[in-house]
Amino acid sequence: MKISFFAKQKSSKKNGFSLIEVVFAIGIITVGLISILSLFIHNVRTEINSKNKLIAIYLANESIEIIRQTRDNNWFNNRDWMFQVSEGDVIVGLVDKTDIRKGWEIETSNVNRKKVYLSNSSYVQCKTSPVAADGWVETNFERYLTINENSGGAITGCLGVTDCMEITSHISLNGTQIVEVTAYLYDGWY
Repeated sequence: MKISFFAKQKSSKKNGFSLIEVVFAIGIITVGLISILSLFIHNVRTEINSKNKLIAIYLANESIEIIRQTRDNNWFNNRDWMFQVSEGDVIVGLVDKTDIRKGWEIETSNVNRKKVYLSNSSYVQCKTSPVAADGWVETNFERYLTINENSGGAITGCLGVTDCMEITSHISLNGTQIVEVTAYLYDGWY
């Protein structure tokens, strides 16, 4: 009988994972979850920024359209084309907060009138601060216009036409300007 020095020993190895393998697997899963979570957060921020930008563009275009409507109403009523529209910073506000159809008015700059309010999916500014009980919610948007008359042909966008006004709508969100839209209005059907 031969005795082997390297006798077969019973294996004491158990089936399962070592501590190092478990820690390594948890680390890989954690890195994957953090990557997915950061991508999700980035997408939500981008969506919110896009939504705010679209609202700001809407508010800017709306205020320019209100000035354009004022010009058109002045023509049809045989008044000066920019009657009740003065140069400088102006606020476009709602005459009556309870009824949008009652029309808009243009006022000289007034800090209290810059805030934009939301009611029934309509963003408006109005003379008196609406209250939440009336269904109005204060937003973080602010809006005002800058109106420059082309006296002497100094405004390049007016293309040398003297009866022209440069209307710029400024929209801010939380005090930071995010949109600025400029339009040129003429006295006549240009």
